[in-house]
Amino acid sequence: MQVEQVSPHDYKDRILRFKKRVVSQPHELCIERAKLFTESYKTTKNEPQNIRFAKAM
Repeated sequence: MQVEQVSPHDYKDRILRFKKRVVSQPHELCIERAKLFTESYKTTKNEPQNIRFAKAM
């Protein structure tokens, strides 16, 4: 298998365009989702972190 070396300069412009597009978008916050996450985290205090997150989703 042949592996090609790629310099950061080759993809820097693409990353910068993507970053600009992401940062320029309006941000939203769903209060209801935050409340549900908090409620779930309060009821699953003794469980592993990954399980708590999965149940909150």
